[in-house]
Amino acid sequence: RPATPVTVSPTGAGVPADDVVLQAGAFSDADGNTHVESQFQVTTVAGSYGAPVVDKWTRFENWYAPPGASGPSTGYASVNTVTDPDVSRTVVQELEPGTTYYWRVRYRDSGLEWSEWSNEGSFTTGAAITGACCLTSGFCTTLRESECVAQRGTYQGDLTSCTPSPCPPVELLFAEDFESIALGPNVNEALAGTNVWSATPPVGWSVDRSGVPAGGVTEWRGWGFASRSWWAQTAGDQLRTQFTLGTGTVAIADPDEWDDLGHDAGTYNTFLTTPVISLEGAAARTARIVVDSSWRPEVTQTATIFASFDGGTPVEVLRWTSIAGDANFKTDATNETITVPLNNPEGAATVTLSFGLTDAGNNWWWALDNLFVIADPDDGRRTLLTEDFESVPLGPNVDESLAGTNVWTDSMPLGWSVDDSGVPGVGNPAEGVTEWEGWACTNRAWWVQAAGDQNRSQFTRGTGTIAVADPDEWDDRGNPEGIGAYNAAMLMPEISLAGYLPNSLRLAFDSSWRPEGLQLRRECADHGDAVGLVRGPDVQARRDERAGRVAPQQPGRCVERATDVLDAGRTEQLVVGDRQRRSDGDREPLRGGHQRRRRG
Repeated sequence: RPATPVTVSPTGAGVPADDVVLQAGAFSDADGNTHVESQFQVTTVAGSYGAPVVDKWTRFENWYAPPGASGPSTGYASVNTVTDPDVSRTVVQELEPGTTYYWRVRYRDSGLEWSEWSNEGSFTTGAAITGACCLTSGFCTTLRESECVAQRGTYQGDLTSCTPSPCPPVELLFAEDFESIALGPNVNEALAGTNVWSATPPVGWSVDRSGVPAGGVTEWRGWGFASRSWWAQTAGDQLRTQFTLGTGTVAIADPDEWDDLGHDAGTYNTFLTTPVISLEGAAARTARIVVDSSWRPEVTQTATIFASFDGGTPVEVLRWTSIAGDANFKTDATNETITVPLNNPEGAATVTLSFGLTDAGNNWWWALDNLFVIADPDDGRRTLLTEDFESVPLGPNVDESLAGTNVWTDSMPLGWSVDDSGVPGVGNPAEGVTEWEGWACTNRAWWVQAAGDQNRSQFTRGTGTIAVADPDEWDDRGNPEGIGAYNAAMLMPEISLAGYLPNSLRLAFDSSWRPEGLQLRRECADHGDAVGLVRGPDVQARRDERAGRVAPQQPGRCVERATDVLDAGRTEQLVVGDRQRRSDGDREPLRGGHQRRRRG
């Protein structure tokens, strides 16, 4: 058997907590066998390895079969996942900072014999590497990168700071974590607890249980509020413990548990409604819900969120069903943060939200925690035109070989137009692929597949229907490039600028641009004379970006925008999706960190 190994490093204090290299001594075996495997264990209690915080096995090689391999001739067991064959060391990631750890190791030889465990080494970690994290709620906090990602945040980089905040400005309109609720004892559930459950919502909230048949388990007759850990334990878990984003008290609608006692006939329908929430300070169409959610569907269970603006007719802003194949089907999502746009209308002063779980029987659950309503600050800007191209009816393919029913059209949204008179061979079926004779609207996924991708799939900002000018695909039929260069333009409707300051107009859109050869991209505003905003082959490839431009304008004049692809032969493509035009109004743009207010 191998000789007993010796721990070498790390030792002492101040060991960086993020990537700790455990190094043991050289391998030795009296039988001449080689070192094939090691087992490292780390604990926080000296000499106690019954429940180590790290129990890691490392091997000098690890072969596996790539997808589709079924035997030696197809590459079976042909890929080695081990990049460092030295198994006398291993890397342990993200230990707790400021903590003393103890560790040991044992070696295995090629005769499959294990050595005795080594002596015990010890070390104390120093600080962890952290950075600013922009959370979906709009707040900035300092976390490790992995912690930021786990909370669905955007990590700003190692050692970045929240002072000043690097996150986009956000207006916090409302927040609720349900911790203000005074919990009491269990009623029907068998698991006894003193402060575990309540039927009473937070102040200003309401629960509608009128659609839940009489009877059933009291704790779950409609929306209730409970200790997350008690709920998971009393219900026999069944994946409830996966809701780790929920902490302390959470809001729960659980028809599965409710059904465990006899009740009248009928389906389970319950609604949880917020207080009236002020939208003061929120820019129009930017308010959104951010909430931690645990959803497990079965049979006919349905989740909805309705928003009522200024006390008006509720508008459905979210629908999940449990029927596979349904357009709103939502599979198991037991631990996620969701963001739900509210599309608050211009001038709306308040909103009230209602969370419903309906059409349920002995099904599963929907649980919520950490609810925020946030919005972009109203900085005086107004949206003058917005277009996502989803209103355009798509039809079948024409020349492209990839068949599709609703994938393409040469029509544009109402008020828009195209000028393809500069496209060589336009209208000639022998010259150029019909779908790409100038600007067209198409399904993004179909376009990517029909064109053989070539980085088109990187345009992830574009969704559903997008506008495309693609001379690369256009040139695949005949030889239109031999006739002349590709010149195409797409024109937006006229927009009145009456009442807005000069030089305050902004154009923002999602763009995918891939140039080749002599290919020019130009955007110009027409209010008498055309003014170029972007021009040139000098703009590098940008396959997925949010673009923004300031358009010069004269007071009170109308603007017509043309986006051209000029002088292109068999080059690449320009794509525009989710186009939006805004005016800065009469205010300076906001600068600096967050504005945060608790409202409602």
